Amino acid sequence: MLVALSLAACSRNPAKYLASGDKYFKAGKYSEAVIQYRNAVQLSPRLAQAHYKLALAAVQAKSLQEAYKEFRETVTLDPANRDAQLQFAALSIAAKQYDEAKAAAAPRPDGVIIVYGEFDDRPFPNNRAEPGNSGLRLGQQQPGRGTGPPG
Repeated sequence: MLVALSLAACSRNPAKYLASGDKYFKAGKYSEAVIQYRNAVQLSPRLAQAHYKLALAAVQAKSLQEAYKEFRETVTLDPANRDAQLQFAALSIAAKQYDEAKAAAAPRPDGVIIVYGEFDDRPFPNNRAEPGNSGLRLGQQQPGRGTGPPG
């Protein structure tokens, strides 16, 4: 009986699923990592780290719709996660969700994140939208100047 309770407690611990997902991710087994991170999200829906890791694994597993959804949730739960903001902006552009891309990439009060990208209908390389293939660049907004691409 004690063993059964112990196993049940472990299965309700999102950290266990995150650790398992991390092992699969490092081994290049992205589909398995996605499953483990989904389990963590189900147990702890407000855990931004679980959504973020699920999004990263989903990108690697070429499940871009799921990645888009999970990056959006990560940004909602943890607005300070700059990588998630950029990844979400890139996927938003790929999905032609330009308003969401602009909102995700809008300058924060610290003024650090500005994203420049192509807001048109040109296809991404290999007709695949992946972070890194989006043509996005980082820059800083300078006082008294517009927000153009870095020099």
